[in-house]
Amino acid sequence: MGLRIVQVDAFADRLFAGNPAAVCVLPETRAEEWMQAVAVMDAGRAGVMEL
Repeated sequence: MGLRIVQVDAFADRLFAGNPAAVCVLPETRAEEWMQAVAVMDAGRAGVMEL
């Protein structure tokens, strides 16, 4: 599955300011269990946040 990944500037009102965050745009909503499994898998890294 090819996924679209974009960078957003969190906590900013202009480009290249604030905290850069990579966002993976999913083609459809995932089950809560799947999202929790991704969060657990990524627990040791920067983090995963559902928007």
